[in-house]
Amino acid sequence: MNNPRTHQIRAWFDGACEPKNPGGHAAWGTVVEVDGAVVLEKLGYVGYGPGMTSNVAEYCGCIAVLEQIAEHKGDAIVFSDSQMVINQMRGDWKVKKGAYVPYFKQAKTLLETVGADRVEFQWIPRDQNRRADTLSRKALTEIELAPCRKLQERDESAEIVNADSEGIAQLGAEVGL
Repeated sequence: MNNPRTHQIRAWFDGACEPKNPGGHAAWGTVVEVDGAVVLEKLGYVGYGPGMTSNVAEYCGCIAVLEQIAEHKGDAIVFSDSQMVINQMRGDWKVKKGAYVPYFKQAKTLLETVGADRVEFQWIPRDQNRRADTLSRKALTEIELAPCRKLQERDESAEIVNADSEGIAQLGAEVGL
């Protein structure tokens, strides 16, 4: 890492599942900087109900960050307060069973495509991950305006939805807001 001819990428992600974990609404937030300038602040809603966990949401944030890193040349440091995701992506912890496993596999495949030698994963305390946390909470706050019964009628197949504020508004319209 640290080639002076390329850009330095720093990225943060966070995920949340509320009001209960597992089984609540799962959402994520990401922030990506290239050479110190913010190039992306993004939030997304994963889904509601069975199969939704905070770990699923965290991995969706990780995937969104890796997709953005793929768009830029240079080395990246990815920060998160999720010890599990950081340690699994570094290969320090084993992947066990759980709803998050398909998302781990997707993130790992994407990491190999991006180039694992370009990306360093680093755990940070929650208070150093506020921007990504704020975005994940915003996604939850905006989506929870929709009635849960209508969300339950939606396809609960854990599809990742990339959304900005307009996308959340569109999703709200789809569920009858």
